[in-house]
Formats: sequence, C-alpha cells, structure tokens
Amino acid sequence: MITANKLLEDIVAPRKGAKPLFEPYHVLKALMILKDKEPIGRGILSKELSLGVSSTRTLMKRLKNYNLISIDPIGGCMLTAKGRLLISHIINVIKKISNVSHLINESIKLANYAYAALLSGYINNINSMGVTNVRDTLIHYGAKAALIIFVNENHIYMPPDKELNEKVYPVLVDIARYMEALYGDVILMSYSDNIATAESSLYNGLIDIALQNIII
Repeated sequence: MITANKLLEDIVAPRKGAKPLFEPYHVLKALMILKDKEPIGRGILSKELSLGVSSTRTLMKRLKNYNLISIDPIGGCMLTAKGRLLISHIINVIKKISNVSHLINESIKLANYAYAALLSGYINNINSMGVTNVRDTLIHYGAKAALIIFVNENHIYMPPDKELNEKVYPVLVDIARYMEALYGDVILMSYSDNIATAESSLYNGLIDIALQNIII
C-alpha cells in the first residue's frame, strides 16, 4: 500500500537523472480531467494541462506504467480500474476545484485570481494540521495569499476567528453556494496575480494537505 501523495511524487520523480517538466499537480489534474472527459487524446490533454506535447506524452507513459491509464492509438487514454479506484478515493475528499476569481470582491481580494477547492467534512482534519500550517502550505507552492473557510451549522467563517463570518463578509455565502459546500466542509482558496500559479499552488497544496491521508 502507498499514500496517494507518495504515488504522485513517485510518478514525477527524475529518471536517470532527468527531471520531467511536469509536477505532481499535473498528475492530479490529469486524473481529474480523465474522470470527466475520457477518452481523451494527447493533444487535448496537453492543452488542458498547459503542458507541452512532449511532456504530456511522457506523463501519459508514466501513468500507463503505473497502470493508472490505458492508451489507445485512436481513441486516446482512459482510466484503468486502478486509476478509477484512485480518483474515486480522491473525489470523496476533494469534491470540487474551481476558478472563483469572478466571485472575489474587494473585501477578500488578496490578488487578481483565486482558485478554490472543496474538502468534504474536513474541518477536524484542518484543525489537526493547524490552520496556519495549511495556509503556509499553499503559500509555499507559490500562492500570493490563501484563505481557509469553514462551513458549519451556525456560520461560514474564516478560522480561527468565528467572528470573521458571513455577517462581516457576505461574499462567503456566495463562495460556499458556488462550491456547493455542506456542513463540515472546508473551502481552501489560493490567490495569485498569475492565474496559472493560483491553480498550481492549490493543486500542489492539496496533494500535501489531503492526499497524504488516502491509502491505495
């Protein structure tokens, strides 16, 4: 058995001293794209990942070597049974990832762009890790700033201060509704003045924050 984050790190590890251009977040994003859009060809996957065709080819080869995808020369690539099992475990925790730049207003506009992830029933997990540690993880991966939002039966708020809630920041309601959050859920938001960095810092942060608890 192996944790999901360790598996993704193994997939992108250097081979014969050569470090690939793709990162763990490309692997996670590729799996989530395949879940929604399989079968998919290399060209389309390359565009979806904003990754060069050659690097995408190498990534696909590695995913195949780890028995996470199968590749048909005509139909494109699809998840294998092992790949479906992995992504099913992941989406049980990470319910949704979305660009929420259009929702942020001046009250929480910490940069020009923001990506958000919904973690199902994850409040206790975030408290165990430490809110500051989780925020620092996103910043470590390039985010200019990060927000953590808790949704409980009483309020939508930014921990650790329950007073920083939807009464003070009504936009939190819009974000929670857009992300389809339920009681006990957590929304992580990663900010950057570069939209690609807002996305990649969130994905890479999620691998450390959420995938370390998934064993396959």
